[in-house]
Amino acid sequence: MDTLKAAAPLEEECDLQAGLMRDVAHLGPDGRIYVDFDHSLFLWNSTEAFLNEARPAGILAPLLKVVSGLVPWNRLSRNGYFVWRDTVRILMVLLFAPWTIGQFRKAAPSIYARERNVELEAILDGIDPHRIVIVSFGLHWIIRSLLSGSRFEHAVIVAPNLARMAAARRKGKIALLARAGYSVNPDADIVVTDSAKDDADLLAAVRQGHLIEWPAANSSPAHASVYFPFFYTARIKRTPDFLVKQVFLEELPVVLIMFASLHGASIVPTLLCLGLLFVSYTLVYEIGYAENDRVGEAQEADPRLSKAFFAFRSYRLEPDVWI
Repeated sequence: MDTLKAAAPLEEECDLQAGLMRDVAHLGPDGRIYVDFDHSLFLWNSTEAFLNEARPAGILAPLLKVVSGLVPWNRLSRNGYFVWRDTVRILMVLLFAPWTIGQFRKAAPSIYARERNVELEAILDGIDPHRIVIVSFGLHWIIRSLLSGSRFEHAVIVAPNLARMAAARRKGKIALLARAGYSVNPDADIVVTDSAKDDADLLAAVRQGHLIEWPAANSSPAHASVYFPFFYTARIKRTPDFLVKQVFLEELPVVLIMFASLHGASIVPTLLCLGLLFVSYTLVYEIGYAENDRVGEAQEADPRLSKAFFAFRSYRLEPDVWI
């Protein structure tokens, strides 16, 4: 039974790829292929690939984790997590570590070679790269750097610059293409993407739209294994709101108030020590969260795990948490 359940998604994936191969083989002389970049042609996320090169990692990784996982983006604007997060993180790296640009340009071809979608490239083999339009919400120069030296080096790339990243995601890919002078032909063009949400407008605009989630896609964030206090609680096990409201605005004040009523002149150093003890206890508690999740994945038939757990598989707490 387990074998059958595991085989079903694989068979469905093969059927989807076969359908794409069939449409690409019958691409008309006027047709174009619009290909999403992140998690499609490139099996990783182009922004994460750039941020992952930021050094020194020991300083920048915690800052990026704060911005990525602890800032309540959705309270700042509708869908703010996706609209603003990447723009702010890239700005941070450019401001505090501008040398990352040169480091990334040098490493980009090897990063693409490691994360390229071999299956999709094989399907597109034989198609003139000039008929392939890579359309993405990622940063244009990052994508261009990744494709340097590859067979898609001369493909058309429609992607925003840094100033327009947030606006491009809000308006959608049809508007992004129109701004670049491209009009989608609903009968002749092909769309390939992994995201029904990001590319909803583009998929709806053509008859030959292919939504494929590639099994080898890499969902790891930049500096995925670098430890940062409370990150597992706020981003993987719970939410930033839970950490702030439940832990620091409810549990910690209760502990401090209880002991404040029992001490006299020594209250200030006592509360300071209690605060540090509470922080230490909470960080050790994170180890319990992580061990519970990992044991559940290994031994339970239907473990209750967040999506972030799978995105941060390489995230480690020990020995840093004890330090």
